Amino acid sequence: MKAGGHNGGGKRINVPPGDNITSLVRYGMCLKNKDAQITADAIGLNVRVYRFMKKLFILKDRGVLNSEELKIVNEVIEEVNTTQMMSKAEKRVEGIIKQHWRAKTMNGSNEYERKIESKWRKRFENTLFMVRETCTNNEEMEIPNLNQQEKENAIDTLIESIAGLSDLISKIQQRGKTNA
Repeated sequence: MKAGGHNGGGKRINVPPGDNITSLVRYGMCLKNKDAQITADAIGLNVRVYRFMKKLFILKDRGVLNSEELKIVNEVIEEVNTTQMMSKAEKRVEGIIKQHWRAKTMNGSNEYERKIESKWRKRFENTLFMVRETCTNNEEMEIPNLNQQEKENAIDTLIESIAGLSDLISKIQQRGKTNA
């Protein structure tokens, strides 16, 4: 997955047919290399293009943008993919990036990143608490009279919940392997 050109300013960014900047940057992010220059070289993009797009994806993925900001970021990502130009796109999101981005955020070594991680952790722990309480305190639950359709709906809902919990267990196990 290597792009043909390296320009990121007012020049067109060359991307091989059948590929796009989003897929190249997302692939680069999966490489988990802390050196942006090495990653940019590996995927064939200018480091400036890679850093810019990576910031947009991180802000988008972290859920820190309001709905209007998210709409603009999505439009800018699409614009860069379509036009293969960055200069106008950078201007459109400059304020959003300044508002939400802090130095070293990508390395997880600053206060902003710790706050984000803390929010995720708190949400995760609250969710686990709620699941445990819901699943372990059923002996006191009175089940009302249900018709056949209501019984089937309740059972379907519980089966979906079990599948969701199974997926969550797999995610936790997988996450533990990558962070160990």
